[in-house]
Amino acid sequence: MHKFARFVESLRAVMSHERSITRTRDGFVFSDVGRRQEFRLSDVIAVEGRTLNKITHEEDYLVLIRNTGEPLAVGELTKGFREFEQEVFASFAGFPRNWQVTVYEARRGERLCLWAAAR
Repeated sequence: MHKFARFVESLRAVMSHERSITRTRDGFVFSDVGRRQEFRLSDVIAVEGRTLNKITHEEDYLVLIRNTGEPLAVGELTKGFREFEQEVFASFAGFPRNWQVTVYEARRGERLCLWAAAR
């Protein structure tokens, strides 16, 4: 798919709230423009924060890194994000409640490690 077509599809998803994240018994299901990803909180080894500047808006993301190394980025405009954020606070001891301020003060686009599992 052409870059512009992907951008338009992504923007359409944001504007129509097609992106969503919902709680399951041991994790979450993330849905975005026809794709669905399930993940368990116990598989998360790190949480990063990032701000993306898009043409029409700016959005903060939490990027969960699984034990496989696979990232899952969930933006604050995603339906269900606030409930997801509260679960992150409850599940990962020491995760900063002011994470958005930390991310905002970083360089745009830079991913910051906000939490990492003890090794």
